Amino acid sequence: MIKLNEFNPKSELKKLERRNRSNKIAKLSCMISVAIIALISIIYTYANYNSTSDKIEFLGTTVSDFINGDYFLTFYMDVVAVLEAPQCDDCQVEVTCNDGARGIWNKNTKSITIYDAVDTNTKCAINFISAK
Repeated sequence: MIKLNEFNPKSELKKLERRNRSNKIAKLSCMISVAIIALISIIYTYANYNSTSDKIEFLGTTVSDFINGDYFLTFYMDVVAVLEAPQCDDCQVEVTCNDGARGIWNKNTKSITIYDAVDTNTKCAINFISAK
């Protein structure tokens, strides 16, 4: 003969509460894990983006990211390309730009002013010709 246990509502309620609590803990653990993984992914992506997009080292100089519409300047010293504007106070300077743009080199501030640049990506060649 099989003997059935008496139904005890208090003990059954405690079992259900324990199961419910463990389910809540499991769901909360999953949600916290997903939130931590998402936060780590965002931080990792942000760190990688910032470390690669700021400046690029090129031949001992730093070059910022190019933006559409930038001016591209090339410096020459007696028709030989150089990386930066030469320190030559008595040089004659010729500026040649593409697409009808005009450039003027200011010897005092060592800077260029570009006029009539209607196209994006205007390219100017600044040639320093030494006095002989």
